[in-house]
Amino acid sequence: MHNSIKYISGGLILLIFALKPLNAATVSLSERQGPPGSIIKVPLNFRDVAKIAGAEFLIKYDPALLEFVSVSRSTFTEDFILASQNEDDRVAVSIARSAGLQAAKGILLYLNFRIRLSAQTGTSTELAIVSFKLYDSDGNILNAVSEHGLLKITGIVVYPNPITPNEDGFNDYANFVVPDSISGSVTVKIYSITGSKVREFSGINHSTLQWDGRDENGNMLRPGPYIYIVQSENKTLSNGTVTIMY
Repeated sequence: MHNSIKYISGGLILLIFALKPLNAATVSLSERQGPPGSIIKVPLNFRDVAKIAGAEFLIKYDPALLEFVSVSRSTFTEDFILASQNEDDRVAVSIARSAGLQAAKGILLYLNFRIRLSAQTGTSTELAIVSFKLYDSDGNILNAVSEHGLLKITGIVVYPNPITPNEDGFNDYANFVVPDSISGSVTVKIYSITGSKVREFSGINHSTLQWDGRDENGNMLRPGPYIYIVQSENKTLSNGTVTIMY
């Protein structure tokens, strides 16, 4: 009896792996986050799919939380013909060109949405690929599976993280993006991991506050994680860690 159970369990595991092959060809929507009022650029990715010359997608979203803005090409599809149509809670997108892509992995398109000001922070909404077709240059359908995306609505967005403040023009500053729904003065306080405050700076109304990795005296801080607290009218809007790397 026990041997039978082991055999059945092993057979089920083998069946699961057989039904879900590794490195399956996939199209997917990335997970993104942003505050109310912001425009979010959501990549539509492809992986392990070669020779894509055309594609059709039908994508569903929640119009109570998101406003569709546009679809834009990526560097992989900048010379593709692009067409899109938005109706109610769905966006239909198609792209095509005469020759297939040489790359088997990358970003096909960007779906651009504005998070409505009425959206409640802390919530999330699914971006679902309802249906899709991929074609090669001969019109043959390419097999793939799809993965839905998730858009999280946050109060404050902090990017990039980590930062590398070495003045090379890349990731030198941590940007604290304040959403349109927050009015008045916003203050960012930076603390060491031991709890000592090393920097404080403020901005008014809808702005992006930047931190250059320095303390109050202009000295560059050591690499490692630092705690941030974002406040408005003595109320904490967001907190977390941002890391300095060199």
